[in-house]
This record gives sequence, structure tokens and C-alpha cells, in this order.
Amino acid sequence: MDRGRPGRKGRAILLFFSFGDGLMFFARDPISFPEDLNKALHAAIHSKRKNLGSPLRTLWPKLAKQRGQSHEGEKHYSFLPEEADAYASYYLPVNSLKAALSMEESFLLGHDPAPGGKMDWLDLGTGPGTAYWGIAWWSQRHGTDLRFTGWDQSPIFTRIAKDFARYSPFGGAPNFLSDGDLFSVLKRQKPTHLSFVNSVSEIFPDEEDRFQQIEKILAQLREFEKKDSRPRYLLVVEPGSKESSRELARLKDRIQEEKIGSVLLPCLDQRRCGALRDPKDWCHEEVACEFPDWVNQLGMEAGLRKESMLFSYAWI
Repeated sequence: MDRGRPGRKGRAILLFFSFGDGLMFFARDPISFPEDLNKALHAAIHSKRKNLGSPLRTLWPKLAKQRGQSHEGEKHYSFLPEEADAYASYYLPVNSLKAALSMEESFLLGHDPAPGGKMDWLDLGTGPGTAYWGIAWWSQRHGTDLRFTGWDQSPIFTRIAKDFARYSPFGGAPNFLSDGDLFSVLKRQKPTHLSFVNSVSEIFPDEEDRFQQIEKILAQLREFEKKDSRPRYLLVVEPGSKESSRELARLKDRIQEEKIGSVLLPCLDQRRCGALRDPKDWCHEEVACEFPDWVNQLGMEAGLRKESMLFSYAWI
């Protein structure tokens, strides 16, 4: 749901998947989780199936209250095998479509996210490969040539991502890395598309430092574009919580004010975010979704149930 933005007040994105022709369009109904994505993820996650109730219960407050950031002296959940497995088994499927939904909104509103039908994609803070699944699914539906690389600091997550990718029918030649640092990987890969999906605030917890690092990343993408004339894009997807959404709104405003990039969506104009006028308000998307029974069953082991996807995003 988008609250407080001029021209988009009260708007909620509710999308419906049509499996007959592979298209997705705006509707007033909940979406059904795509069956081909469901089968592939179920097979991948079932291969690691174990009792997840306890690690999921431990993990939830780290994500919901700490925003995935570790306290001083605390080991990050991605370096704890049981919690990394729990994250991959539950939070990967429930978050897998967020990038795809952002891409489809862009496509439907006239901003083709894959000009020329080809994407060299780098996802930073990729975790167990969450973004890959939705992006690869979307790419197959649209006949897009995808080359996907995911980088994460956790070798546990990249191992899980590689294991799961063996079950993917969607292509994209996924490659998952944990070596090097963020900027060395960026310079080596020279992607056309760069993304942070639920990861930018974990990688750059300080808001000022986050802007400075994004500024460097956008400058590097411009350099790539100058050399080969291929357009570059940055997709940032964050949770739909008030704090995360307001921070992303401030980031979008500052990018435009300092003229270091053009925010294409979800904003339909270049005005400052109206949701920031009132500290009680925030701007996010809500997509009702009928998740598979096996996903709901996993969540029930920890007292969790997902009925919609809440997120905020920016196409830059």
C-alpha cells in the first residue's frame, strides 16, 4: 500500500498471475504462487528438510526487530548453519517474488527492465539466492536472456544457494560467490542490473554511509555505461516496515536532489516523497498472496503465517 505520496495515495499493487500465457497484470485479487516456481522450490527445500521450528523462532526477532543486523559481539545469522538453513527454507520462498513484482510493474508502466532482451544481473547480499528465483522466473516468462550472479559474505548462504539452484528449471546460469568484497565483485562482473533485495540496510547499517556507498555504486554503473553504451539499473527492495520504507524514501529523495541518478519507479514524478511529511506515515507495497501449503506448514512450526508480501522498492 502506498500512503501519502502525491498522485498515488492509497494505491495498493495487487497482481494476478495468468499461467495460460505467462503474463501478469493488475487486478484486485490475491496472486497465486506460480506453480512452476512452487514445484522447483519445494523440491530444493525438501532436500534439506529438517525440524525448523526452533531456529525459525530464534531467527524471527533478528529479522523483524533487529532488521537483520547483529548486535555487538553477536554472530550474524547467515554464519549460523541452523539459522541460515531456516532462513533459506522459509524466508526464501516468501520473499522470492518481490524482485519479480517490481520488474513487472516497471514493464507494465512502460519502463522495460530488460531493454534488448538481455540482463547481466548482480545481486549483492544475495543470501541463499532469494532474488534469483523471482528474477529467473520473470525472465523465462518474458523470453529474456539472463546471466545471474549472486554475492554474499556468508559461504554458508552461497553453498545453500548453489545447492538450491540445481533444482531450477528457469536458466539464468546462476553463479554464487562469497569471495572478494562488494566493489571488487562489481568491477569484475560489470553488470547491467544490480540489486539489493532485503540486504542494503544489513550491508550498510548506517544511513549516511549507505548513501555514500550507493553514490559510489551509481558512479561505477555510469562508468560501465559510458564504455559499452548499455543502460544500467539499480533495484533496491526493502521490507515494508515503517523504518525500512522511510529510509528508502529518504535515499530516493537524496539521489534525485543530488542528481546522482534517476528514480524511475515507484515514484511517478520527481517531487519529494509525501510520505515523509508525517513521521507516522510510510510508503510501501502490499501484495496478497496464496502461498503453498508446505510454506505455511513450515511457518506454523514457529508460529508464523504469511498472507501477503509487504515491501518497498526503487528502480534507479
